[in-house]
Formats: sequence, C-alpha cells, structure tokens
Amino acid sequence: SLKLTQAQFRTDPELMVDLDDLAESYTAQSKKLPDAKECLFHALALRLVVDPHHPNVNQSYRQIALYMLGRGDRAAAERYIKQGIELEKNCPPSKLYRLVQDQGLLASIYMQSNDWVKAEQTTRELLTQAEKYPFLSWAWPQLHCTLGQCHSQRYQYEESDREYQLALTLAKKYPNPNGDISPECVKGLKENAILKLKNRSKAKQIVKAKH
Repeated sequence: SLKLTQAQFRTDPELMVDLDDLAESYTAQSKKLPDAKECLFHALALRLVVDPHHPNVNQSYRQIALYMLGRGDRAAAERYIKQGIELEKNCPPSKLYRLVQDQGLLASIYMQSNDWVKAEQTTRELLTQAEKYPFLSWAWPQLHCTLGQCHSQRYQYEESDREYQLALTLAKKYPNPNGDISPECVKGLKENAILKLKNRSKAKQIVKAKH
C-alpha cells in the first residue's frame, strides 16, 4: 500500500493530481477487462490515499458494490455501498443525487435478497429526505414504485396499489431523465389484481395482523 502523508502533498501538490489521474486510469481500464476487481480496488486505494473524503471515493465504493453484485456476492455489495452512503450522509444538497443513487442501489440489493422489510425501510428513509428537495422530484416516482413492489411482495396489495397509483401521478408531473417508470407501475397494478385473488387468505391474515 502507498505510504504518503499530507505533508508530502503540500510539498508536491502535483503528486495529488498524479494519483487522482492514476485512479481515473484504473477506473477506465476496469471497463475493458473481463474481471475488473483488481483495477477497481487500486482506484479506491489511490483515492483514499489522496483524501478519504475525496468526492470520487463514494464512486469507487459504488463501482465495487456493483461488481460484487454482478458476481452474486450480495453481502459484499451491501457492505461496500454502505461505506459509500456513510460518506454522503452530510453531503451538501447539490450532491444528494449521489445518495439517491447509492441508497437506491442498497434497496435493490435487499430486494434481490428478498429482504422486503429492509428494502422498504431504506426506500422510505430516502423518500423522506428526497421530498425535502424539489430538485430531486425526478426520483419521487421511482421511489413510490419501489415501495409498491415492497408492499406487493409482503401481500399488502392495497398499500401497493396506492404507491403505484401515486408513482403514476408523479411520473406525469416529474419526468425522470433516466426513463419512464409508468409501464412498470401499470404492470405492478395488473399483477396485484391477480395476486389479490390468488393470495386472498394470506392477504387477509396480513391485514388482521396489522390491526
């Protein structure tokens, strides 16, 4: 590992720039290799040496989390994305889109693990924060859609329908530059209609348990 101090960076400011450029090179190279693991970890190590709060450290954590997720290692993916999220907790509002991306990825990891309770909690926490900032309105429909999925998987079809309907309404008002989630919501509503009949007794048990 590199053993460098802030004093060395002050003595040679170009050293910080060089290390940052090298980290970017590793990141670029990772996209061309069959297995990007080594390059991604080299990039993270360099950015941590330059500054543990380097603006791209969380980017490295996200890339490693996605790599681990792609290899089926959800536990490692969760661990790395949580490290990125920890760095973003006190980020300025202008950088909150990163938190939206990373907490959204964390919720996705929980969903792939069928941990619908944690997926809902993570999504709801993010929505509570995102709703404070109108410039994040593009994310609101997707978050409500995700909540619709979480409720459906837990046999809470009425709550799921409400979330899907709200997502559809918001999607018309606040288009997402990354794509329209309306078809996904419509599909969810249709599936709920079938599941309500298929899992009628289970859904009733869930409702009774809540009351």
